[in-house]
Amino acid sequence: MVHTLLQKLTRIQTDEATPNQSFGREVQALRARINVTALCQAASALHGGIPCRFFTRAFEGRKATMSGINLDAWIRFADRDAWVVRIPRITAFSHLPADLIESFIQNEYATLKWLSRTGVPVVEAHGYGLASDPSNPVGVSYMFMGAMPGKPFDVIRATREQKLRVYGQYAKVLAVIHCQKPRKFASSLGHPEANEENRNVHYAVASDSFTHLGRHGPYRTPLEYFVSTAEQHLELISDGQLYPEYAKEAFAYYSLLRDKVAPVLAARSGDNREFWLKHMDDKGDHIRVDTNYNIKAIVNWQLARFVPAEEAFGPSLFTANIGQLYGGTPGLGIDDEVFSSLLRDTGYQGLVNFASSDELARRFQLGLADGLSKTEVLGLIGAVLEILYGDVYQNVEAWCKAQWVSMTHDPRTKKIEELLGAMQAEGA
Repeated sequence: MVHTLLQKLTRIQTDEATPNQSFGREVQALRARINVTALCQAASALHGGIPCRFFTRAFEGRKATMSGINLDAWIRFADRDAWVVRIPRITAFSHLPADLIESFIQNEYATLKWLSRTGVPVVEAHGYGLASDPSNPVGVSYMFMGAMPGKPFDVIRATREQKLRVYGQYAKVLAVIHCQKPRKFASSLGHPEANEENRNVHYAVASDSFTHLGRHGPYRTPLEYFVSTAEQHLELISDGQLYPEYAKEAFAYYSLLRDKVAPVLAARSGDNREFWLKHMDDKGDHIRVDTNYNIKAIVNWQLARFVPAEEAFGPSLFTANIGQLYGGTPGLGIDDEVFSSLLRDTGYQGLVNFASSDELARRFQLGLADGLSKTEVLGLIGAVLEILYGDVYQNVEAWCKAQWVSMTHDPRTKKIEELLGAMQAEGA
């Protein structure tokens, strides 16, 4: 059950029956778009003119070649150095505008450059190209970066000792980020120019954890950031683009996040208009570890953004009890408490209050994942209601109906009624 729920935190649905064939075809289709000669020339120019060759990794299933949203292939140089070239996947981004896909490349490159000056363990970003750039003959967007060391941290299979080792090191990573000068807008770096030397450049936030949203912001206040994020989900729900199978419940939930949760989270920041970097896909596999569970790198920063401290340093997805998270039981899990204790023991008292908070920010960030059952949706809603009001809601479905009735003044509810009617007619 836990493994099934964890899969729902990922953005890509795979063909489990024939994964090698499915991904093999995708690799071939993507490679056909790449001007390999031009790609290698671009890499060589960034590596002292040393010749190189392009390789997709030996295909042994999804993990060998694919991350959730990228093809990560090899550039091997004649001097035996090796880089990874990251190229957005075809199926992962087929529903997204081209400029949004390109913003992920720019944001990750700029974020890696920013982090490289902080002491946070990351791979080196060497260069990138955008498909829309007339001077880029490669044919696709891409980014060159150092080879990713180690292996992804598997929080489900890790022993208690292995978790303690990784959590202790990750606490130091958060402390390093907290020590950096905060930015004055909720935003993404978005471009290499948005760095420490040019702090007046603030780029729109790079989508969300499930790539449902387009670029949005930047925002001057925590309240603007939280309210706008929820409001954009409401727009997509009313257009039938998100959660059509439980549109009324989803609309009720995101109205709750906008009207009740957003003000609570913003109030915790007070008048503090400061924002810190947050990894928005922190399920645990964003951490690369060696055989002794030393953290070698934090990877996959495409969606990184600067957010209020409550979200940046609050309980994260990789310390969450996944069954509890989706099962309608609010509150911190054992790993959350362990991580908070490690922060306290290592002297990062300034972050302890965030890490030991009530996980409201985590649930706001999570929202509703794709592919949930209605029971799971009601559980997620019930958990937030319990955090807000302190009562166990035995009949969340009744709350959703009452909330829906209270929102009939919103013209978007009529659009949803029409959408549901059309779906029912098609299914009849």
